[in-house]
Amino acid sequence: MPYWKTTGISMGFPFTIVEGEDKGKEGEVFAGVSKDAIWKVKEILEALKVKAGANKAGNVAFNPDDVVGKRAMTLWTLQQDRRSMAEGGKGGTYTKPVRVFLEGTPLPVDLGS
Repeated sequence: MPYWKTTGISMGFPFTIVEGEDKGKEGEVFAGVSKDAIWKVKEILEALKVKAGANKAGNVAFNPDDVVGKRAMTLWTLQQDRRSMAEGGKGGTYTKPVRVFLEGTPLPVDLGS
């Protein structure tokens, strides 16, 4: 079930990996809802085949219940932890889901950097 990570600013879309060696692993994709960041919410909803509309303010609107149980593919990349120690940084690298695709989408050979 999607939820407000920070009300009015960003949303979290939790997921569980259902195939492969990481089966059962849980994660989240976060998406901002500002004018410049809403593309990520739209990407996620499109990948999940969830219909979205607009509310009275013209913002993307969807029923969160329509997301539950849907399947999609996530693209993971290796990220460098650049947070300071005060912010909880450990200086290492970690994997992070960064894109969401319609299940079965053939991924391009060169995904860029």
